Amino acid sequence: MIDRLSSTQLGLLGFAIVAAVGTWAATAVYGYGISAVQRRPLARYPSVIVEAAPPVVTVGDVVPPGVVAAHLAHIGFVDVQSDEPRTFTSRSGDTIRIASGTPTGPQETTIRWRGFEVVEILVNGVSAASVTLEAESIVRREVQGGAMLMQDERPLVYFQATPIIDALLASEDAAFWDHQGIDLKRLPFVWWLGGGASTLTQQVARMVVLMDRERTVGRKLREMGAAMAIERRYGKRAVLRAYLNGAYLGSVEGWQIRGFQAASQYMLGQPDARKLSVSQAATLVAMLNRPLVYLNDWTAGSSDRLRRQRDRVIRLMAVADPGRYPPAIVEQATQESVFLTPARPDAELWHASRHYLDYLRLAPPTSASATLTSLVPSWQRAAVEAVTSGITTLERQHPLQRGKLDAALVAIDPESGEVVAMVGGVRPYGQSQFNRATEARRSAGSLVKAFVYLAAIRDGRWSASTLIEDRPYSLKVGPRTWTPLNYSDTYSGWITLTQALARSSNVAAARVAEDIGFDRVAAAWSTAIGRTVPARPALTLGATDVTPLEVARAYRTFARPQSGDRPAGAVREMLREVVRTGTASAARQTCVALKPAGKTGTSNDERDAWFVGFGTEGPIVVVWVGRDDNQPIGLTGSQAALPIWINFMEQLSCNPRWSGMQSKPLVLP
Repeated sequence: MIDRLSSTQLGLLGFAIVAAVGTWAATAVYGYGISAVQRRPLARYPSVIVEAAPPVVTVGDVVPPGVVAAHLAHIGFVDVQSDEPRTFTSRSGDTIRIASGTPTGPQETTIRWRGFEVVEILVNGVSAASVTLEAESIVRREVQGGAMLMQDERPLVYFQATPIIDALLASEDAAFWDHQGIDLKRLPFVWWLGGGASTLTQQVARMVVLMDRERTVGRKLREMGAAMAIERRYGKRAVLRAYLNGAYLGSVEGWQIRGFQAASQYMLGQPDARKLSVSQAATLVAMLNRPLVYLNDWTAGSSDRLRRQRDRVIRLMAVADPGRYPPAIVEQATQESVFLTPARPDAELWHASRHYLDYLRLAPPTSASATLTSLVPSWQRAAVEAVTSGITTLERQHPLQRGKLDAALVAIDPESGEVVAMVGGVRPYGQSQFNRATEARRSAGSLVKAFVYLAAIRDGRWSASTLIEDRPYSLKVGPRTWTPLNYSDTYSGWITLTQALARSSNVAAARVAEDIGFDRVAAAWSTAIGRTVPARPALTLGATDVTPLEVARAYRTFARPQSGDRPAGAVREMLREVVRTGTASAARQTCVALKPAGKTGTSNDERDAWFVGFGTEGPIVVVWVGRDDNQPIGLTGSQAALPIWINFMEQLSCNPRWSGMQSKPLVLP
């Protein structure tokens, strides 16, 4: 039959076959693109993110609007009138409107105040009891290779009239606003021999969706399909945001710099990329070409190649928009010297949280993911500052201990038991990775006494007001005689259990323990720390080794007693007396509204100094001070550990409910 067809008919048939095959191929490519985009939605550059605990704002909270605004600004939201994601508006004083992106789509949140009290929360126009704000990232790691990835926590929000946008589009994709993901005019280029055919959208598809840099025709076809799918699903502005915040712009001391905002800060010293000059913007865009080559040139003292590429970008800007970039501006910009200030990102929260991250024991990442932790950034910063300044003060007051003291602080949520702040030592992590908060078991000292009295009150024959004799005595223990002594060898005669705990009387605790049985004390302490300890008289005075984290979790017993646990509630009141009139009375004016309670602890020969404290709100905080060689420090818990706790609580402004959103720069030693 084909023999009977004319040449014209054969031509038409051939054209139809080619068109059909082409249509099928285009449909297949586009279908692949849709599938790829659905599997890996357009977002920030895929990385493994470890995030701190996200702040939660609830109707009825006393949270100053400025605190919420400061948190948003700190994590990169821009205070501007816009509906772009990661922006907020706080100009009215009593209302903040937040535009953010979620896995399910855009979200607009409105928070209204009356004074400092939150009175209304709207999420996408619907009334809500609370809203969870975006968390601060502790660290980001690139999925492939595990290299440290620094994507600045202030992603650049899209604004059209800025040199950085103009430079990017002029250089990388002049027809960006006109095509649908692929630019047919650029296809004749032999893309696999040096590039030139990829639109900005195709680069985003390769960078974020495909994560494939292989130079093959197959990869290019997949890239084209994904680019078209991205454009249809997300639109131009989302594509531009993804590129602005994910483009690779070099590496400084092992830290990869992704995104123009990060590059602006760590390559040029300008924290806001929207304020870059024409020359500076062109310099960053020029670096897209060969960032490592240009950085190596700069390190070697040469900027010739980068300057030529920058000047090329400036000339392209003038071609794309001669009205905005006339010859005079081009001349001025090209005459400026190229100047870089490569600086390693400080990542201070990551540095401050290294022991905490070790404690989490996160598995090596195999794919892009986000791990939400319980760490509260402002509390972590406060903990580091309190420990660092506390030890500095002690070493200044006691020169013989200079360079020898160390400390640990751990704070936990009394409800969940999760760690919200952790400091594993005074020295920088690079000098000492040993985590004293979780790995150093030291003598508990008088911290055990609260559990002596807990066991006694549960026995039923004792109460907080029962009298006990505080006078020297001895006890026969097998062939030996055990004679407990009070600190400074001072005694008070007959005192109540509350007074005995407040004064940390060794003799009174030993007498009570003997009366109820040392096995009951051991049982109470073992239950609290989660492991079995032997029953012996010396346990009463703290002859048991524990970590600060174990102490914190043990004192959950008193911080939030279970409903109906009257003995634990009674001991909590006794611990408040420790702060009001006892060994921790130096803190009696600290956070009075929180009704602080706590216990000091000092081990034999003053080798370990402890304080554990808590209030009606906020975390349980344990502080330990000592030496790694276990030599005496000559200081008690009230002298060495308590001041660090006071400093920590005062930094929280004694208002844990909203201090979790405060963020201030931290200068690490």
